[in-house]
Amino acid sequence: EVDGELAAKMEAETVKELGSLDEAIKKAEEEEGDVEVKDMLVKKAVYLANVGDVEAAAAAFEVAAGKTAGSGPRMDLCFEQLRMYFSVNDWRSYKTQLDAAWDLCNKGGDWERKNKLKVYEALHLCATRQFKASAELFLNAIATFTATEVLSYDKIVFYTVVLAVISLDRPALMEQVVDNPDILTTIDTTVGLRDLLTSLTNCEYGEFFKALAQMSDRIHGDMLLNPHFRYYLKQARIVVYSQYLQSYKSVSLESMSGVFGVSVDFLDEELSGLISEGFV
Repeated sequence: EVDGELAAKMEAETVKELGSLDEAIKKAEEEEGDVEVKDMLVKKAVYLANVGDVEAAAAAFEVAAGKTAGSGPRMDLCFEQLRMYFSVNDWRSYKTQLDAAWDLCNKGGDWERKNKLKVYEALHLCATRQFKASAELFLNAIATFTATEVLSYDKIVFYTVVLAVISLDRPALMEQVVDNPDILTTIDTTVGLRDLLTSLTNCEYGEFFKALAQMSDRIHGDMLLNPHFRYYLKQARIVVYSQYLQSYKSVSLESMSGVFGVSVDFLDEELSGLISEGFV
């Protein structure tokens, strides 16, 4: 139940703060220069974003952008809006803002902002189920990762490994992920993540299934991956079955069930469905 008293108090505080910001903007317009006016407009836009008034914030950011010179500062406004749309899962608006940020970047964005933009692009690719492209961008950005305002370093390692497992072939996983020092320093902060990766590259398929089960709650609870949870688990099983079967011209279900640690009946039903769909 909504606490009506608390909601009214918060709304009153918001109205009061917006009134103060409007007064500060008016004072800056009358007594100060364009830079000070722009700073106050940005402050108001960010405040509106923080209280969840996305429509008003978008309009305020547009006004602030009109007072902002230079590709870099305008990209910073794009980043603010990207985080706003990310927080409310508005991926259509996110993509529009992402395209605008890339246009600015191509006109003169610096290296640090360009590297940050790759992370924001990778988030969109992940959200729209373009997992391979997302994994490649995360891998490209991880060594010089600075976008801590949107992701922690632990989280980018989590996304990189989880997406790479179903997107890259075994040699690429070995070269780009397993032996990547930037990933190795943090991979153990997520329980089961190393096991998910190394069990696949070491061809320990029973251990892979255990690691996948261990990671499933984390994947299911992730804002980006939750809508793709069932799809992800299916793709992970397709990858591991395909990798195993590449080594054989024929193999019995009994032998395979022993390797994977599952029942013959489960494998029979699982593989017959995947084969009929052309996945294995």
